[in-house]
Amino acid sequence: MPLGMILDHAREDMTKSVVALQQKYGLPASLLDVILTGVLSEVREMKCMEYRQLKEGEKDGKCHNVSE
Repeated sequence: MPLGMILDHAREDMTKSVVALQQKYGLPASLLDVILTGVLSEVREMKCMEYRQLKEGEKDGKCHNVSE
């Protein structure tokens, strides 16, 4: 399956999951935004850790959240 198709399917599944959880907990969009912002922060840190593992010799060992 082409990467673009995989990404489309994953995004669709994530959106369905988010909507289902929003309905389950009765969350307004304003609170959902706060939750998703936190989730996105965690995902970015996971990405940073992946990059850190791939890249040897990083001077300070810290990730700088710049759209890499």
